[in-house]
Amino acid sequence: MENGTQNGVHNNYARVNGVKDGFVKSEPGLDKGKGLADKEKSGNFSMTNGGHASSNVKSEATDMADSTALQKSSAPPASVTMDSIRMDELPDEIQHITAQSMPLGLLLSRYAQVSHNQLRDLIEQLATVPVAQPANGAPDYRSTTAEDTNPDSLKKKALLLSTMQQLHARWVKALVITEWSRKAEPVGMLIDLKCHIERELYHFTQGFETLAEIKRNLIFARLPSPDLKTALEVLSSGEVSWMPELGYVEPPPQTPDEQLHWMENLDTLLSVRLTLDEYEKIPHHFRNYSINAGRVTFKVKGEFEVDLTIADEDSEKQFWFIDFRFTFTPAPEELSDRLRMFLEDKVNEALANDGLAGCYKFLHGFTLTQQITEFTRQAVELGRTRWVDSLRVERLNRAMSVQYWQSRPQAGLKSWILLGIRSGKDSRNGRPPTSGLFLRWFRDNKEVKDFKIPLDSSNISAEKVLKSVIALHVEYILSSIHSKLLTFPRFSKREASLRLTISNNEPADSQLVMGLSRDSKLTVKVDPVTGTFALSPSTRLILQGERQLNTNGKDPVAEGHIILEKTRCFHAMEEITRRGKSQGWITHPPAVKSDELKPFLTIRETFQTLWLRRAGWRADWSVLVIMSLGGDNWWLVQTAEGKEGRRIKSFTPINITGQPRPTEEFFHNLNIFATGMISQIVDLKVLEDRGIKHVPRVQSNDALPAQITLPAVYVRLSEIVPGLTQRSGSTTGWAVDYVKISFRGAQQSVEGNAAAQPGDGSQPRVGVGSIKAVSDATITVADKTKFKDLKGNVDSDVTFNTRLGEFVLHLRQEIGTSLIDTLANRLRAIGRLVDFVDAMRKSGGGIICESVTMKEIVFSYGDDLLGQSDNMLQQQQQPRWMARLDLASAPNIRVSLDQGNPHLRVLDLLEAFANSERLRDLPNHLKLTFSMLKALESIEQAWAKIAENGDGSVDIHHWSLDYATITYRLPGSDPKQPRKLVLGIKQAFKAGMEYWFVEYQLKHGFVVLPHAEFATALKPIFDSRGPHWKGLGTGAAGAAGDGIEQLLSVVNNAVLGLVGSPPPPQPQRQQQPQQLQQPTPNQSFADSAASTQATKMSRQSSQQQRPSQQATQPSSQSQQQQQQHQQSGAGRPGNKPTSAIVLD
Repeated sequence: MENGTQNGVHNNYARVNGVKDGFVKSEPGLDKGKGLADKEKSGNFSMTNGGHASSNVKSEATDMADSTALQKSSAPPASVTMDSIRMDELPDEIQHITAQSMPLGLLLSRYAQVSHNQLRDLIEQLATVPVAQPANGAPDYRSTTAEDTNPDSLKKKALLLSTMQQLHARWVKALVITEWSRKAEPVGMLIDLKCHIERELYHFTQGFETLAEIKRNLIFARLPSPDLKTALEVLSSGEVSWMPELGYVEPPPQTPDEQLHWMENLDTLLSVRLTLDEYEKIPHHFRNYSINAGRVTFKVKGEFEVDLTIADEDSEKQFWFIDFRFTFTPAPEELSDRLRMFLEDKVNEALANDGLAGCYKFLHGFTLTQQITEFTRQAVELGRTRWVDSLRVERLNRAMSVQYWQSRPQAGLKSWILLGIRSGKDSRNGRPPTSGLFLRWFRDNKEVKDFKIPLDSSNISAEKVLKSVIALHVEYILSSIHSKLLTFPRFSKREASLRLTISNNEPADSQLVMGLSRDSKLTVKVDPVTGTFALSPSTRLILQGERQLNTNGKDPVAEGHIILEKTRCFHAMEEITRRGKSQGWITHPPAVKSDELKPFLTIRETFQTLWLRRAGWRADWSVLVIMSLGGDNWWLVQTAEGKEGRRIKSFTPINITGQPRPTEEFFHNLNIFATGMISQIVDLKVLEDRGIKHVPRVQSNDALPAQITLPAVYVRLSEIVPGLTQRSGSTTGWAVDYVKISFRGAQQSVEGNAAAQPGDGSQPRVGVGSIKAVSDATITVADKTKFKDLKGNVDSDVTFNTRLGEFVLHLRQEIGTSLIDTLANRLRAIGRLVDFVDAMRKSGGGIICESVTMKEIVFSYGDDLLGQSDNMLQQQQQPRWMARLDLASAPNIRVSLDQGNPHLRVLDLLEAFANSERLRDLPNHLKLTFSMLKALESIEQAWAKIAENGDGSVDIHHWSLDYATITYRLPGSDPKQPRKLVLGIKQAFKAGMEYWFVEYQLKHGFVVLPHAEFATALKPIFDSRGPHWKGLGTGAAGAAGDGIEQLLSVVNNAVLGLVGSPPPPQPQRQQQPQQLQQPTPNQSFADSAASTQATKMSRQSSQQQRPSQQATQPSSQSQQQQQQHQQSGAGRPGNKPTSAIVLD
């Protein structure tokens, strides 16, 4: 095959020195662009067309050896240059073909793999064929020459033979290809040359055909040669001699009357024929006709008019065409001559064959085609002008399609109309069936069946048809969005406005108006030309929503309501943020993860969240606004830090109906409402944790705006502060067992000062200071008569209504903190106030309440405490002493007295008593001690002059309010050992009366007897009685009031009688203290008076100086005497004096 291929082949591919005996002995061809030296250096030669140079290395080496020998035997002359060597290569104009080439090694490996797979499948298939077994089951090893006729064996042999034949054929082909691959390079060059020759031959043939076509077309452009001979004869003689004379006789010309008569006859014939002969044959659409001027004009409304006539009186003869006009607009006013000739031929042919019915059928079809053409022309014109890049017009066979909204961003959604001609097989409107124009509408790749668009064929307007279809499409889009929006509560409950306006003729007038807020609305329109959405007003957020509607690539019918809702949410969020910022409301990032918001969601629609916080709130409180198609929900949320971040601790809905108008009043009311809810939530949590019974009740609250409703909380008062309430069947306590806590408003402080009063309409400065919740706690008293001295404002934040008998506490608490503890402290303070006022009321009228507030109680008293008559008081003109209890001083109550008040002596004791649990007993103690202290004041005044002269002194020590000691000292024989008398004064109660008991000092249960001279002086007093007082042997008892005053005056006068007397001689033995004897019957009431314990002072003497201290300062001698007196054991055992006045 190889030799046969090369026999006779001798061309420019063979080298000059390579031809011998008719055979070509050539080296492998040189690559284009490479020299021969490069070839020899490389040692191998690449194969053309992608094949290997040779698969047989030995054959290649042999060829190279032969070629070398040939070159040595026939070396080229010296004149042979490199150009002669390059003649063996292909020129650059010939294209080297390398497409679809495959390496030979890859082909052989694929053949090997296919052969292996076929053999494996063959073995498996042969194994499935059963082998014939001998009759007895034993194998037969005998040799036989008989042919095996077993069908299974024959089947196996046939299968094996067919497979081997296929493999053999395939490998034979591979062998041939391998043999040919040894000469791959010259064969490749031959293929390239053949392809080049065929390509050039094709260009030659194509050029010849082009020239022939040009020559054929020039026939129509060639002008015939002019007939100069005929032209010369005509111009010279006016005749043509070679033309024959036919001899026709011209008829005489008709007069106008004859012409009129002829036309009237023709009209009569036409009328008779159409009325009698052609009546049954006239088509239904040709019923409207008129006869005039010798012609009948058939009129088809909205299509055409045709003029026909007759040429014979015979009714069997045909009508003849005269003229044709279109009756629709726009249409050509006159027909061209060519079109008229065409219509004349076709109409006359139809009249000859089918009569008037054929004429109508042809002209009707022709008119419909013309109408579709006009529609197409107008649509193309629209696509080039006003509807550019929006329409795609395609003319079909007697139909047209117009795709509108071509530039719509929704991928894969196309809408178009198809205007064509229906077959006319069905009858419509009771008329015979006829063809006509029909319109099909495909919306978003789906045909719409039920739609009504009036197709006016009389006035053709492609733009009108497009607008009608687009108006239906716009209606479908807006109606779908409108219907989906109406299914959500926000619009079904009329919380937001939604209005749909549809125009059937002008799609630009169709619009959907959706309320963005109370004051702004969103208008949604669809551009009829481009199909894009147009939203107004043009703000940044609305333009963003418009861009999303037009560029999201999804069907707006399915996603449009969601995008509009997002736009509405963003607009509302922006408006709330912008206006709320000026009112102190700031937005902050989401405090919790989105999974925490599941309890808030009622629908599975998209939603937007807005987190707000008022300036002055704590970081754990926020107002959460969730905006969705289900409605806008406002929540008051409390968050807390957890292991996995911040979690929602509590959430409470804020009842805001509809869509609020974010005005200054709205944010002010929101601040009040949210502050009240936070205050109540915190308080209720504290009440629940402490187990205090409470119940909220909705009541009217005049302090809050009409739009805000917050319940009042009723709390069991006895569980907050025990002992204040009065139960049924009990007389203890002064208040009813409940307290009503009602929220009154929010108060913002500016640098520590209140910026606004709660509940008023004034606006505080925003963003400055903290916010406090203002609440009123109302306590109803059990007996209003006990509080007749309380009038109006008890304090700046405590009022008492005497008519209703109610205490109202105005409480201010930092937002987020509970007021229960503050309320308990204020209730205790009111309880103390109430107890004291009630004690003053029960004191018998001697104490007059001047003013009562939570900070200070002012009352007065005078000598009427002694029980004297009014006449005596007027004659003596005794002053009234003012006393003030400062309840606001922290941490203890401070007592203030006027100058000269006898109680100044025990001011420290009074303050200690006022800060004890026995504050309500303070008026009674003032009444009991007033006369006694006044008498002691008189004693000091009486001894003042004596002390100055050094004749004696008196020391008075007040151990408590109900016990005091009087120490008299007179000079003795030893200056260091003065004579001393110590008397104790203590208060006692007997038989419903208060007494003061004066006795010798007791020490360790024994009476310490004074010097004999003192005992002798006092014995007459202790053994006698006087007005309101009575002696008891070792002492005396005087009634509170005049009794004790007269008793002390008598005792003091008796001691004054010893002033100036010489001291008695010293006794021989020291007097032992006598044990207290059993009292006599006369002394029984004194013994029953229990001595009270002394009260140790916890602080220094009052800052107010007593008058005696201001008048006389104690000298160093008196201080030494006082120290000696304390060392001698004078005073009440076990107690130290709290205050003392020493006058020397």
